[in-house]
Amino acid sequence: MKECLILLLLSSEFFTSGNAQQVTLQAYDNTAMVGMPIEEWALDYDSTVSIPGMVSVRVMGSIPVVADPAMPKSSSIYVDCGPTQSNLRQQNDEDEDNVEENVPGFFWLDDHLVCQSGFYNITTLMQMDGSIHTPIVVSSRRTEWVLYGEFWPQNERFSLTNIVADIISVSSQNHATRSIFRQVKSTVSPLEQRRIRLAQQLQNGWGLYNHNSLQEAILLPEGIRLKWEFCGISDSSSSCDKSPKIPATVRPLVASVTPARNTAEVMQFEVGYPAQNATLEVTYRFGPNDSMELTFHSTSAPTNGYIRFSADVAYFPARRGSIVTSSSSSISVSAVGLRSITFCACSLGRSSGFPVEESNRIIMVPVPEAGHSFTVHGFDSTEMDETEYDCMKKGTQDVTMIQNQLQDSKLATLIRGIDAAIYYNLIYTPMERTLIAPVSRGWGKALCMPALLPEHEYVLFDWDNVLVAYMMGIRRKKDLAYASLIQVVRSRTAKGFIPNFSAGGAKSQDRTEPPLAAKVLLFLAEKFDDKWIVDYLWDDLAIQMDWFWSNRRLDDFIVLGSDPVLYPNSHSTNTMQGARYESGLDNSPMYDGNFFKGNLMQLYDVGMTSLVLQECESLITLASLIGKDPNNLKHRAKLLRQSLQKLWDPDYGIYTNMFVNGTFYKRRSPTSFYPLLSKVATDAQVGSMVEHWLTNETRFCIGRRTEDCWWGLPSISADDPAFSGLGNWRGYVWGPMSILVYWALDNYSHLPQVSLAKYQLANQMSDMFLNLWEKKGRICENYSPRHNSTECTGDRFYHWGALAGVLALMERNETELTTSISRL
Repeated sequence: MKECLILLLLSSEFFTSGNAQQVTLQAYDNTAMVGMPIEEWALDYDSTVSIPGMVSVRVMGSIPVVADPAMPKSSSIYVDCGPTQSNLRQQNDEDEDNVEENVPGFFWLDDHLVCQSGFYNITTLMQMDGSIHTPIVVSSRRTEWVLYGEFWPQNERFSLTNIVADIISVSSQNHATRSIFRQVKSTVSPLEQRRIRLAQQLQNGWGLYNHNSLQEAILLPEGIRLKWEFCGISDSSSSCDKSPKIPATVRPLVASVTPARNTAEVMQFEVGYPAQNATLEVTYRFGPNDSMELTFHSTSAPTNGYIRFSADVAYFPARRGSIVTSSSSSISVSAVGLRSITFCACSLGRSSGFPVEESNRIIMVPVPEAGHSFTVHGFDSTEMDETEYDCMKKGTQDVTMIQNQLQDSKLATLIRGIDAAIYYNLIYTPMERTLIAPVSRGWGKALCMPALLPEHEYVLFDWDNVLVAYMMGIRRKKDLAYASLIQVVRSRTAKGFIPNFSAGGAKSQDRTEPPLAAKVLLFLAEKFDDKWIVDYLWDDLAIQMDWFWSNRRLDDFIVLGSDPVLYPNSHSTNTMQGARYESGLDNSPMYDGNFFKGNLMQLYDVGMTSLVLQECESLITLASLIGKDPNNLKHRAKLLRQSLQKLWDPDYGIYTNMFVNGTFYKRRSPTSFYPLLSKVATDAQVGSMVEHWLTNETRFCIGRRTEDCWWGLPSISADDPAFSGLGNWRGYVWGPMSILVYWALDNYSHLPQVSLAKYQLANQMSDMFLNLWEKKGRICENYSPRHNSTECTGDRFYHWGALAGVLALMERNETELTTSISRL
C-alpha cells in the first residue's frame, strides 16, 4: 500500500510563543476508528508525518483556559473555517496549489461543532457555533477546552490545513486572545477519556440506527446495513414501499434492548400496507455474538408480493471503502479493516436460501402466505464460509412464543411500553459520536441543516432528551442514560445555554427550554452512586445558570425570552412566539397576547422561575459531591425562593403568573404546581392547591373527573375558556407535565390528601398510557383528556409520552421497579 502523507497545521496565531504546543494524532486502518491505532503521535503544530495504511484520523488535544485580567468579562472567540464554515481542505497531489475541498470530517472545540465537511450543504453560516455571528463565550468556569476531530481522507497524499484555524477575539474592546490559552496539550483529561470510552462502548452491535427508517438493520461500529422494502409486484422496483410512514402504519409490539450485547435483543412491530391488503409482523433478533435474524410473519398478504433486500455500509462517506459481493444465494459486505457480514434468506426447509440477483446484488423473497414466515440471517463471515452456516439450525422463535413469554401483568406491560418508547427511537449518527434517542423517528429534517444523506437528519430537543435520560435511568440503563444526558448538555450553544433544539451543527441560538438537566443528573448520581458524570457536567450546567441569571432575570424572577440573531432564520427569533417556544409549551393560553419587549416577555413566569430554582438547588447538592463552590448559586436560590412567594394568589389559592405591573394573569396550567419542587409552599398552601385545583373535576380532575376531563392534568385548567376547544398545549395531556407535578407532590407526601392525590395521578396517567399502548401500540406525544379518545392527538410514537407510564413504576417499591420483562 502506498504511503499517505499528513501535514498537520495548527495556526500559530492560536498559541502563545515560548511553549511547545502539541496535539495527539491517531491513524486507523478502519473507518470506525476502533481498536488500536496503527500509528499515534504527539505532534507539534507544524509537524509532517507519513502514515502507511491510514484510512481514518482522530485528532485530540486540550487547552488550559486561563483568563487574562486585561480581557473583558464577556470575551468570546470565533473559528475561521472558511466562507461557509465547512471547509476542511485536503491536498490531492504534491502540488500545494492543487487543493481539493471537502475532506469528510468534523472538528469540535469544547464540544462545539465548529467545522464540518462532507455531511451537510451549508450555503450560509446558519446556526453553527463558533462563527463570527455566534462567537463562543469564554467562561471562567471552564478550565480546559477539548480539541477533537475525526476525519476520513479521500486521497493518498493530502494535507489537513484547517484542523484548528485562526482564533480571533470578538469583543467591544477587540482584544486578542493569545493570553487566554497558555498551552495546547496533546492529552485530554481522565474525565474526557472516560466519556470517549463510553461513547465507543455503545457503538457495538446491531440496531435500527437510521433515524428515518425501521427497515434498516445496522451493525456498529462497521456500519454494515441490511435494507428491505415491501414490493407489490416482483418485476419493478417502482412498486416498492421504501419507507412506510412511521408510525402511522407501524404498530410496535416488543422492544428488548441491552446495549451491553450480553443477551439476545428483540425489536418487533406490525406494519400494514393498505393498498396491497398486506400486514406483516416484523421481528429483529440481535444475538450476543452479533448475529442477526430478521423474520417476516404474514397475517395477510397479496399473492404476488415480494420483500426486496439489499446491503451496503451506512454513513457514507464516514464508512466508505466497503466491498459488496454476492453469490447465488447470499450477499456479503466487508468493512475496511473490520468484519464481513453475510446475509441469506431461508424458509420452509430451504437451507440453501433464495436466489440472488447477482448483477444487482439483491435478494427477492416472495411474501409468505398468511400464517407463514421466513427469516433473513446475517452472520459474521470474516473467518467463516457461507457453507458452514446452517440457516435451519438458527431459526427464530415463533412470534406467538415471543408474545407468550411476556409477564402477564400491568407492571410488565408498562415496562414493555416504556422500553419501546426508548429503544424504537435509539439511533446513531456520526455527528454525536454515540447512541442517542431523539424524540421520534423522522423528526429533524425541517430543523437540521440540509443533510447530504437522510441518515444524517436528526434533532435533539432540550427537556425532551433530558427526560429520556431519566427514563433510561429508571430502567437501569446506566450507560445509555449517561450518554444521552451528556449529549444534550454538551450541545450547549456558544452563549452557554442548552438550546431549544440542536440538529447537526444547527442550533436555536435565541432560546432554551425548561431546564431539568441538573435534576436528572442528581437522580442518576444518587441511583448509581457515581460521581464522575457529576464532575464532567457540573461546570456546563452552572454556566447555563449563569446565562439564565444574566439573560432571563427580571426583578429577581425568571421570564421567557427570545434573543435577536444575526443570520437568516425562520423560527420566530426575537418575537413573542420565539419566547413562547422557550417555555416548551408552544401555544399555551398562559401566553396568549403580546407582552414582549426587547427580548423578554413582561411576565414573571411561575414555571420557569421554579425550574431554575430547582436547578440551582440540584447543583448545590451536586457541588457537595465533588467539592465545587456553590455560593453564588445559593444566593440566587434564596432570591428566587423569595420571588416565588410573591406569585401566590391568595384569592384563588394557587401560584399564578404575574405581569410586571403586579397584576396576576389568571390562566393556570400544571406549571402552577412547580414551586412545590423546591418546597416553597407551606403545607396549608399545598392543601389548598390540591383540594381546590388538582382534585377539582372542573380544573385538573385528579381523583374526581368528568367525561371531558377523564384522564386528568390537562395542560390548561378545564375551567379555562381554551379547554373546550382543546389543542396542542391548550388542554391536551402531556407526559413531561405529569412527571414534574408528581415530583412536586412527592415533596409533600407526609400530607394524607397529597399522598392520595399523588397515587391517583399515577394511576390515571398510567391508565391513559396503557389505553393506547395496548390497543394500538402508540406512545403519544400528547393525549386527549376525554374518556372516549381513541387516538393520539400529536405524534404517534414520541418517547416522552411514556413518562405518563413511569409514574406508576415510581409508586412501586424498588424491588418491583427493577423487575424486568422476561428476556426473550
